[in-house]
Amino acid sequence: MNLETSLRPAIRKLIHSSQVKPEAVGVIVAGLENENVTAEDWETLFNKEGAEIAIKQKIYSPQLVRLITLRAIVIPETLPEFLAWLNMQRVKKLDQHQTISLELQKDIGLLFPRPQEQLTKGINYLLMNLLNQQISVDCVYWLLTTDGSAWAYAQKEFITDVKYDLQLIDDYSTGQLDQKFFNRLKSRKQIWATLISNWQGIQKGNHKSEEYQPLAELLARLKEYELAAYFYQVSQGNVNNDLFYKMAYEKYLQIHPHPTNVPYQKYRNSHITVYGLQIKRKPTLVEFIDHVLYFITLEVDMKIRFVVPISLLILVSGWFIGAKSWESYTDKTDIEKSLCSKTFEKDDKNKDIKNCQVIVLNPGYSFSEIKQLIPAVVKDVINEKTKQNPGAVEQTEENIKKEVLEKLESLTGSTALQYEDLNSGNEPTLESQKQWVTAIYNYQIKKNETYKKIIADANNGSGDNQCNLQIGICLWPLGQNTTTSNGVNDVRSSELYKKLKNDISAAMKPQQSTVNSQ
Repeated sequence: MNLETSLRPAIRKLIHSSQVKPEAVGVIVAGLENENVTAEDWETLFNKEGAEIAIKQKIYSPQLVRLITLRAIVIPETLPEFLAWLNMQRVKKLDQHQTISLELQKDIGLLFPRPQEQLTKGINYLLMNLLNQQISVDCVYWLLTTDGSAWAYAQKEFITDVKYDLQLIDDYSTGQLDQKFFNRLKSRKQIWATLISNWQGIQKGNHKSEEYQPLAELLARLKEYELAAYFYQVSQGNVNNDLFYKMAYEKYLQIHPHPTNVPYQKYRNSHITVYGLQIKRKPTLVEFIDHVLYFITLEVDMKIRFVVPISLLILVSGWFIGAKSWESYTDKTDIEKSLCSKTFEKDDKNKDIKNCQVIVLNPGYSFSEIKQLIPAVVKDVINEKTKQNPGAVEQTEENIKKEVLEKLESLTGSTALQYEDLNSGNEPTLESQKQWVTAIYNYQIKKNETYKKIIADANNGSGDNQCNLQIGICLWPLGQNTTTSNGVNDVRSSELYKKLKNDISAAMKPQQSTVNSQ
């Protein structure tokens, strides 16, 4: 197949017209089926049409939007880059560029042959980013469910492939994992590497693989209850009641097409397994208390009979206190996964609850602190670069800002950051707050930067505004202001500010000379 005389004209027909030409799609499909056409060949063809420049300089003409969209379909490895470029991390309302992309996806998706193997490959690359928290659950869910999305046509194949792989892992769990096993996997083996290596510990309940929780969340939203329960069991060690009963009823209907209430009640209380893994329901508070009371009624030493009720009273009191908005709860798993939940601001009936964080080993910066730190870094780097080029026009300053944000994403290893969420007037979602806190935490660990509180206490360091480390609860009154008017000065005097600003400036130096020369 002559690439220049067949594939390149087909690409041009698809990107320079709002109407998809079926014959052009046919040529693309034939090229994908041709083993002599490599991924490098495709990359070269797309770059000749301007793909590389569009990505680097963020150019969004209708032709280039169609080009990068087609590239993501043809070259599965580029799907995560496509979503980041088109800002598909958290789509509320489609902009003009996203609409153009979606229209092309819809037309091409209908013409692609079944099964959607090419599109499923792209989803697999996206899963790696999901497990590494480099892309949000919202983004992947949008891609798989939005009407018109090309990858929505491949949702069934994706689910089927996951089920096939989990069954294969269970079948091989007692045998030797040879190359034949890995060749039979439908998904990329990197996705299941942690699951496979810790399978026996997970089955026995001795190990949790927390990285699979985003996948569990995605599958629950897709209403794939068995798979969602499976990955919650893998990542958390149990499943909440609502999901457990949905999963149990779904499996029960598979066994008994004409159910009755009595057998179902018996079935859901039995040992339910999904692909070789027993699913354990998270006990309710009442069940937990019943279990403790049963222990108390046993014939034990009188001292224990006296101590246990007191301990139970303290435990239950703490449980109910935990429901209050001022209580800050965390464990090691939460810290490793998304840091302390109270490092994020939450809105309770439009009341802004200030930063209330539990002190833990290697703590990260709270979202409240990040909202001051990052804008200060971005603003100061922009000012610094603008002063170096005093004759620059206004557009150059905007270009510098884009470059600063790109370097920030590169340094923190995240492509899902939404800078506008740091504006004081915005109300970011919990997912967005997690992404920012996790990104800065990763940078903090990478640079071996010890946490140092940025925002000064309202009472200038008195003990009234501190966390009680022994019981792990913040004792600040609800709504108390924990910031000061000189918070920005504190930001600029912090080591994290200095290190991040210097790293971004250093990363921009090679390109800056080009900007100045223009």
